[in-house]
Amino acid sequence: RGDDDIGCDRVPGGGASAAMAGKKLGESVLKMLAEMSLDTLAPKLEALGVRTVQDLGLVDDADLVRWGLSTIERRRFFAGVRSAIGDAGGSAELGFLPPSALTQ
Repeated sequence: RGDDDIGCDRVPGGGASAAMAGKKLGESVLKMLAEMSLDTLAPKLEALGVRTVQDLGLVDDADLVRWGLSTIERRRFFAGVRSAIGDAGGSAELGFLPPSALTQ
């Protein structure tokens, strides 16, 4: 067993899909969504593959548009994500859109 083993051999049935099947949104994500009054997004984010607050930085505006969020809800989402993750790592690296992209 190497150091880069991701633990699939310890999951009944094995395989990466079996390992991901049991993972849910983390409590910190659920709390953050509730604070932004966007807790109805939880099932959609989970289906997208979001597990952690860091993963929220990978959600794209097109996802939110597809789910029917208003411009203000989308701005609230991205502001909350920026606040939680911080801009120290550079928002461009996290896939954030400029505010002008949120005015569609």
